[in-house]
Amino acid sequence: MLKKFKSQSEEKKRLLSNFFSLSILQMVNYILPLIIVPYLFITLGTEKFGLIAFAQSIVIYFGLFVNYGFNLSATKEIAVHRSNQEKISEIYSSVTIIKFLLLCVAFIFFSLLIFSFDRFSDDWRLYLYTFGTVVESILFPVWFFQGMEKMKYITIIYSISKIIVTGFIFLIIKTPDDYLYVPLLYFIGSISSGTLSLFVLFSIFKIKFFIPSVNHLVFQLQDGWHLFISNFTKNMYRNANILILGLFTSTLYVGYYALAEKVIKALQALMGPVSDVLYPYMANKSAKQHQKKSLDDIFNISKYYSYILVAIVAGILIFAPYIVRIVGGSYLDNVIADMRILSFVIFFGVLNDLFGVIGLISLGYKKYFMMSVLFAGALNVMLSFVFVFDFKDIGVATALSISEFVLTILLLSKLLRLKYIKGNV
Repeated sequence: MLKKFKSQSEEKKRLLSNFFSLSILQMVNYILPLIIVPYLFITLGTEKFGLIAFAQSIVIYFGLFVNYGFNLSATKEIAVHRSNQEKISEIYSSVTIIKFLLLCVAFIFFSLLIFSFDRFSDDWRLYLYTFGTVVESILFPVWFFQGMEKMKYITIIYSISKIIVTGFIFLIIKTPDDYLYVPLLYFIGSISSGTLSLFVLFSIFKIKFFIPSVNHLVFQLQDGWHLFISNFTKNMYRNANILILGLFTSTLYVGYYALAEKVIKALQALMGPVSDVLYPYMANKSAKQHQKKSLDDIFNISKYYSYILVAIVAGILIFAPYIVRIVGGSYLDNVIADMRILSFVIFFGVLNDLFGVIGLISLGYKKYFMMSVLFAGALNVMLSFVFVFDFKDIGVATALSISEFVLTILLLSKLLRLKYIKGNV
């Protein structure tokens, strides 16, 4: 009995430690950009700011390709086998080798894209510097630290890197002509944080890198496949709006939308630490307990999520003009409208992570999650194409909110069906 009590106490302490570590990380990772964004928006101007956002929206897809589904599948594998030193070294080695090969493929196709079209080749340095941040996904295995539930290392490394980069941005970026330094500084920061993480990985966690068998590589690819499709599609439709705006309108509208989106993502990230801590915890717990108990846990968590999310959305709807005045330097009507529409993305998007990642993936329903995300992603892209010509940034913001709502309905309905079936077994 005493042993069980100590185990539960240590588990709660670990969860709290990880939660506070990730809370600090999210504060650094999103509050610092909230300090940077107004400065860049005003210093560079809407169009240069929009150009940088457009470049980032393209590079995101190559980053998703390199990350594959490992941020979820490998996290779960590490969480399950974290007491086996040899096994976690094997997982790390397999995932790192695959990601390096994917990076090489991604860079080849990225180079072909950039130098084949004048639209991109005119600013090839901007795109190449922006692509440099993809390297961080190999050097900095966030998935490993999450699986080990040792998030304090992520927090320390990221915080140091982001604070230094932020300082240099304010020191170096003075005019619109300095826009190329923005992605270059982010790239330098990525390399620095990645190097520090490797030091921690090999010195503290005693990971041994080796060339695993082909079977191990194939297993990791197969295990992450459905998650890759769902994660790629989810992020594709969440980031496609800037890409569509950049292709069919101008960087002015991209700038409006990007400013609103960055604020929304920063507020949405307030729930990030909870999700990041709960996923490896629920993945490990679901493997040991009855599915009905896991479903009950998910629905109980969703109640508390909803109260917080309603308060955040209401705050944005009311205070959007004042927020835009602070971050944009003036009352920009387009940005205010975008922000109010995208506030619903916070509500539905966070619930989708809870129902989909913490819920369905932890319970083993990766394929259903993938198909649901594919449908919502296709819907967002279709609606964006319909709305972008007449409504520009406001149109794509509306498309994203509708798609997130539809995805919530799909995921929630599946969980309710499972709960009903398990409740009648």
